[in-house]
Amino acid sequence: MREPPPGLGEDTVLALVREHWLPDATTAVHLPLGFGAWHWQVDLGYRPTLVATYDLPTPARPRSVLDDAYAATADLAFALDAVVAPLPSTALTPTVDVPGQPGVLSCTPWVHGEPGRYGEPMTDDQAESTARTLARLHRASPPRRLPTWSTAVPSDLTGRLTTSLDDDASWRAGPLGTIARRLLAEHRDAVTADVEEHSRLLAEVESTRERWVVTHGEPHRGNQIDTLQRTLLVDWESVRLAPPERDLRWLPDPAAAGADPAVLRLVELEWRLDEVAQYALRFAGPHPGGPDDEIALAGLRDALADD
Repeated sequence: MREPPPGLGEDTVLALVREHWLPDATTAVHLPLGFGAWHWQVDLGYRPTLVATYDLPTPARPRSVLDDAYAATADLAFALDAVVAPLPSTALTPTVDVPGQPGVLSCTPWVHGEPGRYGEPMTDDQAESTARTLARLHRASPPRRLPTWSTAVPSDLTGRLTTSLDDDASWRAGPLGTIARRLLAEHRDAVTADVEEHSRLLAEVESTRERWVVTHGEPHRGNQIDTLQRTLLVDWESVRLAPPERDLRWLPDPAAAGADPAVLRLVELEWRLDEVAQYALRFAGPHPGGPDDEIALAGLRDALADD
């Protein structure tokens, strides 16, 4: 996120890191990157040593699921050298409470390399490397605490959206609400059609669990770091037992990696409709209109433009 979370300063993050992970940490500096979680560079002396991450659990992803995902990632790191896993706290938990805040903090080793950017196309070499890494991941034995994927798209999304769009006042509670409301209204019919198609495909895919595998969920360039030795995958909060197409959709040529077209369509609709649902909720209420909201509005435009 481009802006620090309200009420959570660098001093507090540093104190929590010292208490639960690295007693001799010297500084924690907010990193204006990513979207959906907040990050700080934690130094030990003059060396970047950890990345601290603040996550907000949600009804769709409660803390128990987040902790299970991080614990499963730690297990995967023993078998796969491309996995950058969170470190256990001194209490051997993947996350710790942040006093006075609704979220939780975790820490991951700092990786020295060249980070990719979300939306950045993969080169041929990067695509081949990512495909090899995903093939190894999909052959891995599921860790004991691995969560199972389920749809994040509300079954009544169309009804919720219609009800929300009819409430003009809620969209005026922030500077970008009116724009978001207009975009959603213009694409309402397309979203309705996507919801119906998603529902039909979901029933078919959920009956094929025997082919589900360990998936990262978002192995795009924004979650990759290129080192001299290999390309590493970070941000594993989305790891799930799921159809392999959940990962393969991010490759330049999913079909070459064996993706089933129907399942690929489902995971593409899942991503798009989940984005629409989250952004609609964000803008149909108070919001400051800062850099993170601008990024969210661009994300809504992209999600709707795919229709």
